[in-house]
Amino acid sequence: MLQANQTKICLVGDCLSGGGAERVHAFLSNYFVGQGIEIHNVLVVDAVTYNYSGSLLNLGLLKNKYKGIRLRVKRFVALRNYIKQHNFDYIIDFRMHYWPLQEVLFSGFA
Repeated sequence: MLQANQTKICLVGDCLSGGGAERVHAFLSNYFVGQGIEIHNVLVVDAVTYNYSGSLLNLGLLKNKYKGIRLRVKRFVALRNYIKQHNFDYIIDFRMHYWPLQEVLFSGFA
């Protein structure tokens, strides 16, 4: 008998520490995993203090290796490749949206 594909959700946030949106991000990751949903957490800033479930792509770690425009390009490419590789059913974004052009680029490959 064939099994149905498991739902895959990507939760994108600034970090998993400090604020209300970040706390909701962590809570939802735990809840969704408890419901049998595959969860992937993507962080822009390397700050994790809340308990979370699922896998983690910490783009904040790249800040230690690269500077300036090179940093932005490396993080953008890493995020794009990660999203394409996993083919998510849903992407939930908890980040603050400061730069509209950046958001247009992100939405183009999601």
